Amino acid sequence: MIVVIILISMLLAGIGWLVNEKNAKYLLSGYNTLSESQRMQFDLPGYLYLFRRFHLIMGTSMMLIGLSVFYFYGVRVGGLFLAIYPVVGYIIFAYRTDYFWRRTGSNLNKVGLVVLLISLLMVLLLFLLI
Repeated sequence: MIVVIILISMLLAGIGWLVNEKNAKYLLSGYNTLSESQRMQFDLPGYLYLFRRFHLIMGTSMMLIGLSVFYFYGVRVGGLFLAIYPVVGYIIFAYRTDYFWRRTGSNLNKVGLVVLLISLLMVLLLFLLI
């Protein structure tokens, strides 16, 4: 479990450094489907600042909190944390970045937010049934 927590934390932090203005057209979901005129309305530098900051904080906090939860509460609670924490984090991220997507007229962010909320409910339901 410790290795999984460390790998997921490193993956999240690494995503923050992977995406930049040059490759965002290819790697950012939603941004890559925008038309050229919609991309001109999108504040990519501002979005990437939040994107990078979010992923670095998410990766760091995932490692610190995840290792603490595993150490103090065991494997079951650690697994629950690993399943729920990233989904909740991405729900917050989608909500905070909705401003950027509204300017383009795209509803993809709202669809993503609904999918994340449904995913969170399903994960919670699975853990309640186990």
